[in-house]
Amino acid sequence: MPRDSAAQKRLHAKRERHRLQRIRATESVSLIASAHTDVLGYYAGGTNIQFRSAKKQPEIVFPTAFSFIDNPQPTLDALSQLVGHTLNPGVSRVIVNQRDCATVGLAAEAVASVLAKHASEKHGQSLSGYVPRDPTQTDIVVSVGMPHVLGLSDARPNFMVFDLFHGKKRADPSPHTANADVGTTALVQYIDRCLKQFGHALTSRGREHFAKLVGEVIDNAEQHSNRSDWWIAAYLRYQREARRGDCRMTIFCFGQSLADSLRSLPGDSKLRRHIVNCINQCSRRRRFHRQKRFYRDDLWTVHALQGRVSCQNTSSDTIGDRGQGTADMIETFQYLSADSGTMCLLSGHTQILFDGTYKMKRSSSGSRRVLAFNPANDLTYPPDTQHVRHLTRRFPGTLLSLRFSLEEEHLRRVSRSTTHN
Repeated sequence: MPRDSAAQKRLHAKRERHRLQRIRATESVSLIASAHTDVLGYYAGGTNIQFRSAKKQPEIVFPTAFSFIDNPQPTLDALSQLVGHTLNPGVSRVIVNQRDCATVGLAAEAVASVLAKHASEKHGQSLSGYVPRDPTQTDIVVSVGMPHVLGLSDARPNFMVFDLFHGKKRADPSPHTANADVGTTALVQYIDRCLKQFGHALTSRGREHFAKLVGEVIDNAEQHSNRSDWWIAAYLRYQREARRGDCRMTIFCFGQSLADSLRSLPGDSKLRRHIVNCINQCSRRRRFHRQKRFYRDDLWTVHALQGRVSCQNTSSDTIGDRGQGTADMIETFQYLSADSGTMCLLSGHTQILFDGTYKMKRSSSGSRRVLAFNPANDLTYPPDTQHVRHLTRRFPGTLLSLRFSLEEEHLRRVSRSTTHN
């Protein structure tokens, strides 16, 4: 009997130590997140990450498809584990296991790299890991992923890499970051170098066009976010024998979601009244629609993508002309691609896929472009849930991810079409 009592006391003491460990870890994260100055702390606070592991060297097994486009929910789960473990004061080393990854998306790898870099440089956390067994995915991880961003590897010869670029708002520059003008110029020069691999180059008009598009997308990111940081990354994997290349590009920032940003519009603004009216009509029609369940956050996010929709359009009399950059960028990059291309937008709990199934068209009045993600292209009807998805795990910011192909023959046709027009 005394022996059983002693065993129970040891078990109780062990559980109590683990409980206090979790409380200290959670309080540590809350303190960091409340300051809104640290990337890891902000990410943890924005996703309500809880600590459940008391291991000193926990291992995070990344999903088979580590991609915001193909597998957003498990990808966000893996990132949350990365943040939770790196901020846990009881953890001495975090092991990142990507052995079984058969698909590695640039955007997911870029976000993981930012989080890992901050864990290493700002929090002194040790990280180690395993690259994918698949040699193609290993090339991607080594060339643009965490090993490369942490300075442990160089890009493979068949990769043209636009290294992860950290920018800040013009009003908040630092010696280690640059503003939108610098980032835009660098990305346009990179696009030009990629095209030259296929015997083409941007004209002066083309450079101006791309600079305007990229600048507007970055400007939108800065306006919607309540933080100053943003990042760009890209790569071209060039297949010389086939005279084609696989392109990936991402722009992202942490901060409030597009839905939260739009909801900050004044109650008397014409744009807000228009959006609320559309969402209310959509809600009333839900009971008669095959899609029985959807979320108002997702509808606000869809509206954020429409032409002439911006949190800056606050007038009570007119909707205004701001909010065109993202739509322009989608159309331009799909036009350049040899296939339809795929784009993903991730913001808050919403993932939106652009794959050519639904296209942006002029409204009946011709005053703005509309993409409602339903056959009627009507914002008063629910969007297709295969293209507008609600996620249980939240991304604390906004991310744009593009993947498309470049082929020499396709670029030649595009060049002739542009010249004739």
